[in-house]
Amino acid sequence: MDDATTPRYRSGNKTHDGSGNKLFGTLALLIVVAIASFFGGVAYQKGHQNTTSSSSIAGSTGQFQPGRFGGGRRLGGFGTVTAIHSSSITIKRPRSGTTSSYAITSTTSVLVNGSTGSTSNIQIGDTVIVRTSSPSSTTATQIIVNPSFNRQSGAPSGTPTMTN
Repeated sequence: MDDATTPRYRSGNKTHDGSGNKLFGTLALLIVVAIASFFGGVAYQKGHQNTTSSSSIAGSTGQFQPGRFGGGRRLGGFGTVTAIHSSSITIKRPRSGTTSSYAITSTTSVLVNGSTGSTSNIQIGDTVIVRTSSPSSTTATQIIVNPSFNRQSGAPSGTPTMTN
């Protein structure tokens, strides 16, 4: 700026040109934007927490998460069989200790140790993965009994996996 047009004022023995106020205003604006961005990100994450997942096959709620490396939506559950009937199965989730019941229909497929089976092969105490068609569904589309997990992909046996 031109010395003739730059406003100056005196404070004690020093002359100030007002540039400190511009710097303070810029820093204050950056801090406000950073804080707003942080809280905006928190609000966004809260709205999308049901579609994010952990890197394990059984997430923090103990529900099965299909997809490579555990990614994807939670469809069904993972746990120990506490009750089995021809029309329903109840499992206890290992992490939360809660139980969930799923309807078994004529279209529900059963895999036992990687081979086709039936509900008569399921015993109380078996470890199972119950798959459903949507996160809100309580009808089992597939029950995998005593799944063995592929160490590379984390996917249960009998499930197609992608390899590099």
